Amino acid sequence: MKSVKLTSKLNKEVIKPSNKENILYLHVELNPLINTSIIRKNSVNLGLVIDKSGSMYDDDKLDNVILAIKHAIDHLNPDDNLSVVAFGSHAEIISESSEHINKQQLKKEIDGLDDLDLGYETNLKQGLDLSIKETMKTFIPGGMNKIIILTDGEVDHPDECNRIVENYKNKGIYFTTIGVGQEFNEDFLINIANISGARSHYIENPAQIPAIFKQEIENINNSVLQGCEIRVGTFNNCEIRRMIKSEPDIAIFNNENTIRFDTINSDEKQSVLLELIVTPENQGKFKIAKVDLISGNRIIDEEMVYLTVSPDEILTKKINNVVTQVINKIKTYDIQTKALDKVKRGDTLVATKMFGNLKNESNEKLVTMALDQIQKTSRLDPVVTKKLRYGGMKYFK
Repeated sequence: MKSVKLTSKLNKEVIKPSNKENILYLHVELNPLINTSIIRKNSVNLGLVIDKSGSMYDDDKLDNVILAIKHAIDHLNPDDNLSVVAFGSHAEIISESSEHINKQQLKKEIDGLDDLDLGYETNLKQGLDLSIKETMKTFIPGGMNKIIILTDGEVDHPDECNRIVENYKNKGIYFTTIGVGQEFNEDFLINIANISGARSHYIENPAQIPAIFKQEIENINNSVLQGCEIRVGTFNNCEIRRMIKSEPDIAIFNNENTIRFDTINSDEKQSVLLELIVTPENQGKFKIAKVDLISGNRIIDEEMVYLTVSPDEILTKKINNVVTQVINKIKTYDIQTKALDKVKRGDTLVATKMFGNLKNESNEKLVTMALDQIQKTSRLDPVVTKKLRYGGMKYFK
């Protein structure tokens, strides 16, 4: 039985003939067809990489992490796999991955996190190396293999960590990231999650750490499809300029034809927006794209996309309003991202103008706060920066 159906719509289905490049947008929705009340039967291979540097003792961060891990243990199936690695100046395996979970034993091992001394640095690379080793021991081909990374600080060797994630996402591992507090590098954590097809979470208040872990486990348990990707091929003078994950979180990929999803759930919208370049020289109806939803090297669903080229004035003026709303959402996100970059580079005059253009958007209160800070101090504090940077991504106050 098909679990997800693709639905694709162009913002304009008819355009005028021209020898010049035109920009078109293709919106692809993923529509689940299975009731999530069906209990998950397939196994999950999960690894946790937890920051255990000295700062994790502040504000009850570590206590909340221990609560969160225990919640995850309680809501995994007995035949799931779970490993836990902690890192500071060096990394250590807290719980090895095994093919069957002993929940009581795991909880005892997690309680030992509090007394573990790993130093005050943030050597995520060592933590990733150990976690990947454990995850690969119980790897599920074509299944859900995920590593969740939690940190509250700037990590050492970020470029090496990026290379590790790039390598192992191609082997089928998804990397969710969680940043806590003010000191972590949001660009680094967001990038790791985006390129692997998972999500990045910002937590301002450590008391919300268990809620994020709960959300991640629920996404796995309630998913109708795990470990999949949308792949797009183009035809007839059509090229992909940008591929954008537009719902539930925004992630932008330049010159790509594939976007990965760790899970597809029925309780939230999930969609992709493609920015296409077409040169409509000849009149007629043309196939310009083929969209495939793929999981485990199997095509779950597919759609052909057709464009009509016609001089008809009435037809060429028709615009899909739903797709237009998504386009505007992405344009707002683009402006916000560029404004933050201008602040970082010290170009506060241009940043102020950009933020001013966003004052009527849904995050007006936050934009007003940003403008006030820039005008008074020529900078943004870390909390406002993170809330704006995460944009459409969820964060907890």
